[in-house]
Amino acid sequence: MQKKFRWGIIGPGKIAHQFAQAIHATENGILLAVGSRDLLRAREFAALYSAERSYGSYEAVIDDDEVDIVYIAVPHHLHYEYTRQCLLKGKAVLCEKPATINLRQFDQLAAISADRKVFYMDALWSRFTPVTLKMIELIAAGAVGEIKVVKADFGFKANYDPASRLFNPVMGGGSLLDIGIYPVFLSVLLLGYPVDIKANAVMAPTGIDASCNMALRYQSGAIASLYSTLLAETDNTAEISGTRGRIYLNRPFYRSTSLRLVNEEGEQSFELPFLKNGKEYEAMEVMSCLEAGLTESSLLPLSFTRDMMRLMDNVRKQIGVEYAEDVE
Repeated sequence: MQKKFRWGIIGPGKIAHQFAQAIHATENGILLAVGSRDLLRAREFAALYSAERSYGSYEAVIDDDEVDIVYIAVPHHLHYEYTRQCLLKGKAVLCEKPATINLRQFDQLAAISADRKVFYMDALWSRFTPVTLKMIELIAAGAVGEIKVVKADFGFKANYDPASRLFNPVMGGGSLLDIGIYPVFLSVLLLGYPVDIKANAVMAPTGIDASCNMALRYQSGAIASLYSTLLAETDNTAEISGTRGRIYLNRPFYRSTSLRLVNEEGEQSFELPFLKNGKEYEAMEVMSCLEAGLTESSLLPLSFTRDMMRLMDNVRKQIGVEYAEDVE
């Protein structure tokens, strides 16, 4: 009989609603508890998704001995503290992206995970979707040859509110950490860590990046052109070009359910729909890892997340975005 895993969610916002729906799409996931700083909000969320327990604090979910895994969906600047609390309690963690505000915070959490032998994963759900797996399969089979260029963008027009999580530096605002992380993820997945990084940005009045552009160069001779913006709707597509062909991830590429391969043999399209909304695949990966007694995922290891945090720290240094957490 398949083991059941009991989830707790802290931070019942929009993305947490998506994840709760995803848990219900899995065979062995149970949403047991939800925590909010507003008890009424927690109760409403719990009722909507048939969660047995609702708490008026995040800590109460972490302290619940019957919760196996905590999904952390609080704003960026709180990721470090609540991941730390979970790991110190011996509680498995799936934390929304970005894993932390900076590399220094992430390294501290990774060290606790290793020391306590507690599972920890960044919730970069795009890594586990059927389209991503098919893309990797095609590339491994030589369908595009050697990758030479990766292009990816993510942009939407956000209403400017200096107090919102998107524009408030206290909350880790900025296009890079919120949405630029998806193009960065794709480049690290396909090409690894670059040997050269050139970045520039358009700054918001609050001192965060409203738009960010990145040009990356790799030891292999490949390049990546990535950008993110909160100022305009962009194509939100990705293109991987190699010596034999190209792969197009259809929009929006970070949650695409289709891709197109164009190479010397012609053109093929692949339709790969989600079971629910795509987040079910990361939930299943976490539960599979826990069932196997692992403390990190082989598909999204902590070393991968570390490369992403290191790259984004480098980009932020170049464009002049600094958060309070960067000051030791």
